[in-house]
Amino acid sequence: MYGTGPLRFRLYYLGAAQGLLLDELAPGWKVRIFAPGVYLTGLLDEALALSPERRQAHLEKAKLEYGYGKILSEKKAFAPTGSD
Repeated sequence: MYGTGPLRFRLYYLGAAQGLLLDELAPGWKVRIFAPGVYLTGLLDEALALSPERRQAHLEKAKLEYGYGKILSEKKAFAPTGSD
């Protein structure tokens, strides 16, 4: 219904936030970012180096705190109407 604009603009802010995090966690990240196959999320993954158990615990906590289940069901319901 609204095209890709809302997502695109949110991603600008997300990328900026990821860059700020990387400035703190892995100051040399800017040297690597333009290499093929290198993405902000991958660099953050390396910088955080969480064990699978800790990653899962943080994921579950975030899902609870932000109401992931409700948001996911709303987005799934909106998807068919948004694609017309």
